[in-house]
Amino acid sequence: MRDYGSLWVRRIVERANTRVGSPILSGVLTLGWIPVATALGILVLERNRVSADFVTTQLLVSSIIFFGPYQAYKYDKCVLPQFFSGIEAIVAEESTEEFERVRRSSLEGFRSRHAPAVFVWTVVVVSVLPLNHDYFATQGIAPGEISYVLMVVFLINFGVLSGLGLFSGWITVQSIRQVSTLELTLQPFHRDGLGGLSPIGRLASWTALLIANGSLAIPFSIEIISTPGGIFMIYSGISIYVSVIAFSFVYPLWAIYRETQSIRRERLQHYREKIESLKAEIQSTEDPDLEDVVLRLRIEKLRGRHRQYQRLRLYPASVRAATKFAVSVVLPVFFSFLRLFTPLVG
Repeated sequence: MRDYGSLWVRRIVERANTRVGSPILSGVLTLGWIPVATALGILVLERNRVSADFVTTQLLVSSIIFFGPYQAYKYDKCVLPQFFSGIEAIVAEESTEEFERVRRSSLEGFRSRHAPAVFVWTVVVVSVLPLNHDYFATQGIAPGEISYVLMVVFLINFGVLSGLGLFSGWITVQSIRQVSTLELTLQPFHRDGLGGLSPIGRLASWTALLIANGSLAIPFSIEIISTPGGIFMIYSGISIYVSVIAFSFVYPLWAIYRETQSIRRERLQHYREKIESLKAEIQSTEDPDLEDVVLRLRIEKLRGRHRQYQRLRLYPASVRAATKFAVSVVLPVFFSFLRLFTPLVG
């Protein structure tokens, strides 16, 4: 496989992995421990002031980033590269050069062009602290306090790693969209039953599932709201998050379905025309002979291929993957908003 460098998080995890022997543990020991340590530090320092709801929701957020380095490592090392390796088999020869350009652009884009998006997202995340200062003050987290510094570190860590997760969703959408515009050769007899399209479904599913645990931050976000500015920023962040997750899963599958449906129509039309041509050739022969038998065998072969293309499933994602995605995102959002409006009902 060509070398397009690697993400800085992956390099950190791999360096530690040479001693630890587990990328998950390496991620925790290098970057994943920071949110847990800062959250526990705040709990110890402000143990007489922090509420149970604050502790619970902050620990939920900590659990997201606890495995965040490993998630970034996995997307960079396995998920995205394996997508290109898998889909390469059905890229037509005339599109090989363009395919390599897309592969390079996507891999290098994730690894070296994420900084602006991650920076903006981190600023949005950190801004919840001053914008909801009244709430944090009730928890003992105020400017000049050590707990305030710990909260800043907590939010920066969360912003950077969750920002990488959201950016991976954008890279997934771009990668699949660009691949869908290439000349693809569907393989109706492919063992995946999808004509060779399964790498697309795997990429969309993996991306969504890798960053779907970010929904655990929604209860914390709603808990800390205390000002109109905080309401705007937090609900904007939640909207961006949910939109990116949904878009990264749904749009790529729709885009590839649209393009491959066109390919299937062309192939079906091609087989129909060939079959009709051979039928006409048989009918023009007055006496059946060996040539007619050969023509009829060719017709049956073409009909078999026609049936295979008709049966080809062009949605490259399983129902199980779609269900896991929906549950992992929709349920936390639903219960968070239910909790928000419960006091109004009561």
